[in-house]
Amino acid sequence: MRLGCVAVTLLVAVGCSGAGRPTLADDTAPPLECSAAGLDPGGVPAEEFAPEVAVTRQAIVGAAIDCDYPTLVDLAAAGPVSVALDGVDAPVSDWERRERAGEPILRAVAGILMLTPAATAADGMVTWPSAVDWPFSDVAPGDERQALVAVVGENGVFGWEETGGYAGWRTSIAGDGTWSTVTLGPAPG
Repeated sequence: MRLGCVAVTLLVAVGCSGAGRPTLADDTAPPLECSAAGLDPGGVPAEEFAPEVAVTRQAIVGAAIDCDYPTLVDLAAAGPVSVALDGVDAPVSDWERRERAGEPILRAVAGILMLTPAATAADGMVTWPSAVDWPFSDVAPGDERQALVAVVGENGVFGWEETGGYAGWRTSIAGDGTWSTVTLGPAPG
């Protein structure tokens, strides 16, 4: 009996090794899914602002589209970025859990960064989208409003009556390339 067990063990060991044995690799792991997956980063327009801002913007968009949460956490930690969603702190380290729960945070962040920004502040801070500069939503340039609606939906273009300005998704990058804020809801102050 002992010889039979050794033979079976040897047969199993030989059968599980060699060229035909499957290995785990990037191409065998299931693809990551997130709300930004499938966005076309080719739509990011070239704007006139500091190269550091452009680099950070592209890094955020790329990481969001790739569902690369560790890179987003690293980019946020470099700031550190302040995140408030409807007045509640929402650290970037929690975005993966929130995305899995159905909150399309990455689509909103990547999407608005692919839109026209607001005017650059004197200190070099750039904020997206341009809606933060609109006095009212009905006087917005038609193409910019349409592009914003494509990202956040008609219900995402709000705030003027309630808060005196656009209160939908927005994000800012400082002139030195530091990712500074992500906000949904009334701006603090």
